[in-house]
Amino acid sequence: MRARPGSGAAGARRAAPGPAAGRPGTPGPDVRADLLRDLHDAVTHRLTAIVVQADAAQTRLPDRSATAASLTAIAASGRAALVELRALLVGLHEPDGPTGPPAAPGLSDLPALLVLAAPPGRAARLTVHGIERPLPAPTQAALYRIVQESVTNALRHTGALPSAITVRYGEGQVELEVRTDPPAGGRPAGTGGAGLGSAAMRERAAGLGGELVAGPRPDGGYRVLTRLPDPGPA
Repeated sequence: MRARPGSGAAGARRAAPGPAAGRPGTPGPDVRADLLRDLHDAVTHRLTAIVVQADAAQTRLPDRSATAASLTAIAASGRAALVELRALLVGLHEPDGPTGPPAAPGLSDLPALLVLAAPPGRAARLTVHGIERPLPAPTQAALYRIVQESVTNALRHTGALPSAITVRYGEGQVELEVRTDPPAGGRPAGTGGAGLGSAAMRERAAGLGGELVAGPRPDGGYRVLTRLPDPGPA
């Protein structure tokens, strides 16, 4: 068991889209749908993290060090949002520009995602089971976005990060499990399963021939389980 996944091409580029019929340089419908979905996930996640951090800062005003940590996290989340937003908008408007399509995130970007999103004094446990191996860039990007959306939902509904994020490498597949503990007070950690984010997570998994199951746990927590095929090296 290791504390973080180190394999993968975090900086892998998306496959360059061919121009759509009509206006040269316009991304095709499938590419636009992917970018718009990424845009939703990225912006929603960052803004949710900023709101949570701002709320935490208000409760810590007498504690200067805790307030400073919350404000630092707010600034970092805001900067990350701007960088990701600019990259995605460039991909939408200039897919054949000099910088090419935006870089797709990967498993090695998960620790930074969790650090930026964490409320003061909170942390998520990220572990890996099995023998790590390189995964295709689309698989890594899908797993990253599923974690990102799960973190957004957990922050929105419980004010905390998921308690455990586990990546399991199996024979012919990779599995991702995101578990969120029940919030303080005992109310169920519902995650708005009918929202755009949950639908996008299922679409990502299905688009790669996998499956995603999400639902409440008996203890009032929440669980997202994703299985994606991984045939391994050709």
